[in-house]
Amino acid sequence: MAVPFYVNARALGKSDSGIARYTAEMIKQLGDDAQVLQPQQPRNGIGGHIWEQVTLPQQLPKDAVLWSPANTGPLRVANQVLTLHDVSVLEHPEWFSPLFATWYRFLLPRLVSHVRKIITVSEFSKRRIAEILGVPAEKIVVIPNGVDHQVFYPRKHSEIDLAKAEYGLGGDYVISVGSLQPRKNLDRLFEAWQQVAVKFPSIELVVVGVEDQVFCNRGFKELPSNVRFLANVPDADLAALYSGARVCIQPSLYEGFNLPVLEAIACGAPVLAAKTTATPEMIGDAGISFDPLSAKEIGEALQTLLSQRELAKGLSIKGLEQAKNYSWEKATEATLEILKASR
Repeated sequence: MAVPFYVNARALGKSDSGIARYTAEMIKQLGDDAQVLQPQQPRNGIGGHIWEQVTLPQQLPKDAVLWSPANTGPLRVANQVLTLHDVSVLEHPEWFSPLFATWYRFLLPRLVSHVRKIITVSEFSKRRIAEILGVPAEKIVVIPNGVDHQVFYPRKHSEIDLAKAEYGLGGDYVISVGSLQPRKNLDRLFEAWQQVAVKFPSIELVVVGVEDQVFCNRGFKELPSNVRFLANVPDADLAALYSGARVCIQPSLYEGFNLPVLEAIACGAPVLAAKTTATPEMIGDAGISFDPLSAKEIGEALQTLLSQRELAKGLSIKGLEQAKNYSWEKATEATLEILKASR
């Protein structure tokens, strides 16, 4: 049987980013509906771009439909659907390494005009792609990310206790998840945490994430008390940590979707999140929002939710309902429809 679609899977294995997770989850759901094409070994930087621009087009049969799910794709392939998660690299190049920002400033305007269709993950990203890159709105389709409900669900107390013991967490904690990028706004979170730690000295702030070479160096000057960094946490442990958290806080300045928030509410964590970019449209009334540019407001929101258990419980219930609207199965079905229409 002929393979109907091909997937540009260069993003697999690069990092534990949201885009890498998206790519992996969608490929898992596609199964035999797609042929995965990727370098024999993970390639970052210039080597990855050379593979994508030169080698990948040579591996495609004539008239094949290529899906590029990770913000980038080969310029030589016109019969292509691109998933463009956001345009943060164009709006805020200062958050990225100069070489990375320069390449995407060259690539994206040419790529979006060349491909058949653009998928993006939120109405916010659709508006920004249309405005910044001049793409007609009818060329852009919004298909939200999903969540794996077989992994991210409220875990039992025994599982939470095991995860806490594994990572040395003795008491209550607040969790924040995401790669250590400038836009994740950890500096203001740490400033806010200084206020919180005075009132709640026994609660730890747990930051789960890893550094990514394409972003500017974080270089935190000073960490407040009761802050813990964790890296490379497996999904099952992450679900348990979400489930046991007093609060999940995501203070990011810019998100095309905000997958950690979705995974957190699917685990029943009460969520505080920035009221900017795409996060409000996906979380609805299942969380409390704040101005991410105000450390004072971040701190006040944290103290409110830590002080009011009933409020936190109500948000947890709403979050579980909101998370039911999202699944990788839904995202895959909608993506397949776009790919079929692009033949």
